[in-house]
Amino acid sequence: ARQESDKRFEATQAGFAQMDKRFELARQESDKRFEATQASFAQMDKRFELAKQESDKRFEATQAGFAQMDKRFELAKQESDHRLEVMQAGFAQMDKRFELAKQESDKRFEAMQAGFAQVDKRFEAMQAGFAQVDKRFELAKQESDRRFELAKQESDKRFELAKQESDKRFEQVDRRFEQLHAEIMAIHKEIKQQMRWVFGLVLTVAGLVVAVSRLH
Repeated sequence: ARQESDKRFEATQAGFAQMDKRFELARQESDKRFEATQASFAQMDKRFELAKQESDKRFEATQAGFAQMDKRFELAKQESDHRLEVMQAGFAQMDKRFELAKQESDKRFEAMQAGFAQVDKRFEAMQAGFAQVDKRFELAKQESDRRFELAKQESDKRFELAKQESDKRFEQVDRRFEQLHAEIMAIHKEIKQQMRWVFGLVLTVAGLVVAVSRLH
């Protein structure tokens, strides 16, 4: 009976090893999918990290439960087949949980794919926005060039008017200088005439003085 119990215990240990292998494969698959999405979604990485930690906690709790179960099996080697059947049912339940965990992982992967599609749509919308901005920038540049051309034409027009006004003022100044020159020449001529008249008067007075002096 002890040998039969040992065989059943070894079968139980083999079942545990198979279960550990399944959990290890499930964890490796989950890590691969998690690493594939880590570079694209920092927030999703955070959520998957939390999910992984939760999964690790549950796995560690399961391992602790297995250790406890091993201890109980070690203490219950001589008990009946009823507990072995209970353990087999527990294995079936664990397989079911593993399948549910795999389905949940597939759903999350599909959600990630949908997130990638959403990101692609947003990127396309952003590209369209950039094109719209380029178009607006080109229109603004054309409007700026048009306004600059109008301002240049207006500036050239005002400069031409200012040049004409300056030329008129210079012509007025030239005419004023000519007028002043003519007035100065007239004054100079009048001064010469007055000097001649004074000189003639002086000669006349001198002649009279000489004549009067001779009479005495």
